[in-house]
Amino acid sequence: MKDYFYPLALSSWSKEEVEKACDVIRSQSTTMGPYVSLFQKDFSEYLGCSFSYMVNSGSSANLLMASALKLYLDLYGDSRKTILIPAVGWSTSYAPFIQLGFNVKVVDIELPTFNLGSDTLSNSLDDDVVAVLAINILGNPCPLADLKRVCDEANIFLLEDNCESLGAEIDAEGGPRKAGTLGVMSTHSFFFSHHINTMEGGCVSTSSREFSLLLKVIRNHGWAREIQDSDISCLGNSPVFDWFASCMQNLEGDQADFQFMKSFYFLLPGFNLRPTEVQGALGVLQLKKLPDFVAQRRKNASLIKMLIAGFDKIKIQSEFGRSSYFGFGFVLDQDGLRDDVTAFLDSSGVQVRPIVSGSIAMHPLSKFMSCSNDYKAADSIHRRGFFVGNHHVDFSENISKLSLIIGDYLRSV
Repeated sequence: MKDYFYPLALSSWSKEEVEKACDVIRSQSTTMGPYVSLFQKDFSEYLGCSFSYMVNSGSSANLLMASALKLYLDLYGDSRKTILIPAVGWSTSYAPFIQLGFNVKVVDIELPTFNLGSDTLSNSLDDDVVAVLAINILGNPCPLADLKRVCDEANIFLLEDNCESLGAEIDAEGGPRKAGTLGVMSTHSFFFSHHINTMEGGCVSTSSREFSLLLKVIRNHGWAREIQDSDISCLGNSPVFDWFASCMQNLEGDQADFQFMKSFYFLLPGFNLRPTEVQGALGVLQLKKLPDFVAQRRKNASLIKMLIAGFDKIKIQSEFGRSSYFGFGFVLDQDGLRDDVTAFLDSSGVQVRPIVSGSIAMHPLSKFMSCSNDYKAADSIHRRGFFVGNHHVDFSENISKLSLIIGDYLRSV
């Protein structure tokens, strides 16, 4: 494997995480249990929401969120099928909605921030739109308060894919809000290269009791085992409440041993997306370190922005709110230069990647979605963009060397 002085990602584990993982494995109680429950509680408190459900990956989190939305709409008899998703995102930001029968309509982003803007959202609405998925790219939050205002006025759902932006914040009415709390549901990823690392792992968060109940049941086979009386009694009068209440009443009326049959009683089409206790235990430890991780990432970002500010052939992603800087995205000022720049960086010991998908409309996956030929900003990222990593540790020496390499090369072309 090539040795990079500037790698995409570094492990954020210490000896503490390794020992905790070994302890859980030695206990042989590795199926989702107390550590996962504790992590979910801690994560909700950190984020500022009511409920969080850990799953086995960020991609599974998107599948769970999409499934909860689909079943909610079915129970409410809402026939709208179109969901708007920006053109820059990971494949599994789109795939679950395609697989569940939504009409995925791809919309452009704004070039300085790489994110969806409220004007684009407003101009993309029609009577069939039921939701928009805001993807917070490379740690940078979307203008979530503005997007929520548009969604509320149009009576559509705001969802957040926050897999790359844990710890980011925006200013909103009432004060600062974490990215992941403006949408009715939000997803998060804890993959090795992300802000916290539970090996694989993800989460869906919400403050809606209806969506909470759907998420909890769908995640775990679609069964009734985890449902408590308090889960249903607090919902009030709604189609979601009516469905679960009637299911449980039927079980009580039809079965001689209610508690026995409840273990294997299936209410909804669900999955097994559960995490392990190892992932939960690692999450508890990593979450305690997250504020310091984000603070250091922001310090690294301040340095790189200062060092490349005078370069006239390249621009760095513009910050909205307070980014948690998953990585540093760059866009060159002309076509035909990107491949030479990235090849030079790689040969100089800098690991580089595309900015997520570039434009998803340029991939074969786009054939399964509603796309146009007008993605000016996303196409610019696709042709002229690249990103390098950021880290939870002081990376100033590496960043200084990186800026010198970029500057020397750009001055030579």
